[in-house]
Amino acid sequence: MVLTYTVALIVVFVVIEVFRRFLYVYEKIDIPVEYVVVFLIFALSLILDNIMSEVRKLREGSS
Repeated sequence: MVLTYTVALIVVFVVIEVFRRFLYVYEKIDIPVEYVVVFLIFALSLILDNIMSEVRKLREGSS
């Protein structure tokens, strides 16, 4: 369980770092930051939901 949270935190930090580099490279493209942030939050919530459902499946299977 701790491993899952550690992996989730690593994924979040990697996504944030990629997002920062993306903004640095593509800052000349006029995309409103609000849209990008909302999309990023939506994508992260989907990823975390998938991770948690997999954890629930594994936990039910092991018990």
